[in-house]
Amino acid sequence: MKIKDAEYTNDQLFDQPEAGLIKQVFTEYRTVPLGISVITTVRIYYGEDDYFDSHSVELLKSNNPVIRKETPNEKSNTMDGNQ
Repeated sequence: MKIKDAEYTNDQLFDQPEAGLIKQVFTEYRTVPLGISVITTVRIYYGEDDYFDSHSVELLKSNNPVIRKETPNEKSNTMDGNQ
């Protein structure tokens, strides 16, 4: 059971401990200037009323011009090395 009005955001996302529940994973994919950001939140349950939440962020670089937009600090590479 999730807590809709919880102050702790993960309690709104994940279930509270219950019999047989071992682990829940939420993965979010967002486009960012350098590609795709993958944000993963994991809740592992350790028995009654005990759990641990962790977060990880991964950047998937992309050469797709629709996803990847050059930022002002990046330089375009050309075959001859000239800008």
